[in-house]
Amino acid sequence: MTLLQPFSIDETHGILHRHKEDCYASSEGLGWKSIFASAQRERPFQGSFEPVRDQLIVWHRNGPARIHGQNGEHLFSEAVPMGGINLLPANANLALHLRDELDTLHVYIRRSVIEYTATELMVANPRDIQIRPMILHSDKVLQSLLSAVYEALGPTQKVAKSNVDFLAMAIAAHLVQNYSNATDLEGYGLHTPGQIISPQIARAIQFMRTRLDQPLGLDEIADAVNWSASNLTREFKRVTGMPPHQYLINLRISRAQDLLSSSDRSIAEIAFECGFSHQEHLSRHFKRLCNLTPGAYRRTHRRKTPSRILPGFQSGPQ
Repeated sequence: MTLLQPFSIDETHGILHRHKEDCYASSEGLGWKSIFASAQRERPFQGSFEPVRDQLIVWHRNGPARIHGQNGEHLFSEAVPMGGINLLPANANLALHLRDELDTLHVYIRRSVIEYTATELMVANPRDIQIRPMILHSDKVLQSLLSAVYEALGPTQKVAKSNVDFLAMAIAAHLVQNYSNATDLEGYGLHTPGQIISPQIARAIQFMRTRLDQPLGLDEIADAVNWSASNLTREFKRVTGMPPHQYLINLRISRAQDLLSSSDRSIAEIAFECGFSHQEHLSRHFKRLCNLTPGAYRRTHRRKTPSRILPGFQSGPQ
């Protein structure tokens, strides 16, 4: 789908109109078509908002801040730490109650960009792709992408529109791969791309994702979704073909693959960031699942430039 018009503030929920006097910067007037972004200081407020057609991401740039609300049928009430991210999918009524002052970055991603990205990722039914509503306490990859959007709103505002489009595609891909009803683990014997899984399993997977850098036991995961360990194990095997512990290892290896190909961190640092006790622990599981050592994987999968993705983007959302 070709986007003909710049993404305007009038296409957003209207939350930002409440904080216009405290807005540091926004993309209004910059000609961005795939993203609308705004950085501001939000004062405590309470309000209800009509649905919009595009995905909203709210990045908490300080904190903690107490927030309560409802996105469609999803209720949330948390003290969100600095760096937390609230995913608020499109086409749902939104109610919010912010109880503390908070610096935020709001980023709206075009629905057409998400569907186009899902197509590129070989999701069977991209029009059915749904981003799950949730609050993330830690996602360093998504935080990095949002930080790049924030920098693009800086005083020089010289970031090329094509680079903003690339950021939109990267954010959309991360959402589809990690927080949607599709799977990001093709080739690991997990569920079919686009398959919708039960809410408990989805919450369990999300619980794992947000704590990849921490020790996690079966009982702790089961408690997070109010299931017994035996029920969780049985349902996990039915849906994914493997027990939760093996799924968690696959998530950690998938994260390690991304860091090896996109960062300069040492393998030892990556091992700790992905929840492995030491580099040899990562290497053993990595070799078993990928048939390569982490070092060999990095040498053959290093991302030197985004040009591999940008040409394909020219025929997609503009």
